[in-house]
Formats: sequence, structure tokens, C-alpha cells
Amino acid sequence: MSQMALAGGASIPVMRDWFAWLNLGHPIAAVHNSDTHFRNNGVGYGRNLLRIGKGTPDVFSLTAIANAVNDEQVVVSSGAFLQVFFAGAEHMGHNDVVAPDAQGKVVVHLKVQAPTWIDVNQLEVYANGRPVMLEPAFGQVLQKLGELDGKLLTVPIPVEGTTAGAVVRADVDIQLYPTVDTWYVFVVRGAGTMAPVNGGGIFAYSNALYVDVDGGGFKPLWTGK
Repeated sequence: MSQMALAGGASIPVMRDWFAWLNLGHPIAAVHNSDTHFRNNGVGYGRNLLRIGKGTPDVFSLTAIANAVNDEQVVVSSGAFLQVFFAGAEHMGHNDVVAPDAQGKVVVHLKVQAPTWIDVNQLEVYANGRPVMLEPAFGQVLQKLGELDGKLLTVPIPVEGTTAGAVVRADVDIQLYPTVDTWYVFVVRGAGTMAPVNGGGIFAYSNALYVDVDGGGFKPLWTGK
């Protein structure tokens, strides 16, 4: 799975299947598998990072953990970590729907972090299962409209016009222009592996951010009508 994740979303069967379920209106949370077959063979990678509040692990109930997964409050991490903000707060999941501004624009703030020895070099965004064309401009990332151009399906990290640090690799606004109710998934990737800690590929991705365009409640792309 870690090796498959080095490729684009369309080439990862399980990610493509997940996208299809979201488009059918089934809010299924994406999680990373984690197993091992040999001693010292990378047990525990990747990570499923749940947003369940502040505190130490001993105070979190199994119910809180299950609710976070059911609510799609999960970031999948293999070396890198990302956070999705809207209007100053973190947002993800079907119970956390957001709306565009009066001009139809959605401004998402993305923060990407990784240990100093891990490479993170590209950003992708998917909208209702389709890759979004992206272009860095004026220290932001803008959705570029028009005919799909494969050269614009990723943005290099660090993002042009922004300042990146040893740990915080991107801290940037992304301007999106949905015309119908849309869910977005944000993906970052890196070159190489997590060696010497683990041999898997470097990536992280969010669960879906849902945008209700018309104020009538989020409607999936494939309603069957």
C-alpha cells in the first residue's frame, strides 16, 4: 500500500473506490492499514491521527475514538502530517460542512508538517474524486479553471512565494471555486522513504472537507436521480 501510494490517486484502487463511495453519499472515513509480517518490519506504519480534543491517551474513551472515525475526523499519515482549516478552525467530515463566500469562493488554509529528515515535495487536491488544477500565485495556491492540464495537477512544496521551515513545510491558503456541492481531499507526498525508521513511502492525506454550495444541505455527486 505504501508503494502504491507513491502514485496518483487514480492509480490507487482503494483510493479510487473510496472516492466512489463518497460520491454515492456514503461518508466513509479513510484510514491507513497497519500490519507486519516479519519482526522489525515496520509495524505500526502508517498512522491514523484522530481529532478528539486535548489530553493524554488515558482520558480518551473508546466511544470518542469511534466517533472521530465515524465523523471522518482522521488524517492519514506516513511520515508527513497536514491540517485543513476553514475560517480559522480545523474542518473535516460530513458533520462539519462549510459554505463558500458571497463570491462562490472557498479559501482553505493548509498546514503541512514533517520531521526534518523527511522529504515533502508536492501537493494535490481532489474535488468529488477528480484532480483539481492548481497554480501558485502571490504566495497562495489558486484553482485554475479550464480544460484539464496534467502539468497543473500538483504544486511543488515549498509553495512559491511562501516561507517554509525545517518542520513546517507549507502554511498556505488554497482558493477553490466549487460550482456544485463538493467534497475535497488534500494529499501531500514526498520523495524517497522514511528510512531508517521505515521503508514505506512518504505521504499524508485528509478526510473529506464538505462544501454546501447552495445552502440546501450537502448533496453527493451521484444521487441516483
